[in-house]
Amino acid sequence: MRIILLLATASLIGAAPPEQPRTAAEVIALDRQWNQAEDDGDVAWLEQLLSPDYQSIAVDGSAIDRDHILATARRNATLDPARRRDMAAKNAAWLTQHAGTMRVVLSGNTAVLTFVSKMPGKTGLVMPSDVFAWHDGRWHALYSQHSNA
Repeated sequence: MRIILLLATASLIGAAPPEQPRTAAEVIALDRQWNQAEDDGDVAWLEQLLSPDYQSIAVDGSAIDRDHILATARRNATLDPARRRDMAAKNAAWLTQHAGTMRVVLSGNTAVLTFVSKMPGKTGLVMPSDVFAWHDGRWHALYSQHSNA
């Protein structure tokens, strides 16, 4: 009996963290966490999500790389707590407004999330697309594209 208990305990200690679900709902939840992590300045979480060569293309064609997003998150971490709470509230309201338009296509180890959005301070609609790849038991953001809709 002691041997079985010892083996069970040893297997729990060396166990890898649980894998993320490979579902559309998880990809949508991950996208929400991504926004929150940027606002909160959670650089460690973003470093795990964003692939080293991650790139986002804005509506105007400009490229934003992983380092830029991490630098913005670091800056956000130093903001006044009241300002961060205000950012979080605006982010939550925006996500609630756009939750119904989110669509995820899963194909093998790839997920593409798209939705239509009115960007704060802009006129017209934008269609962001985020591409994720599954490896090492989790989703990783590879690429984002923002197009006029």
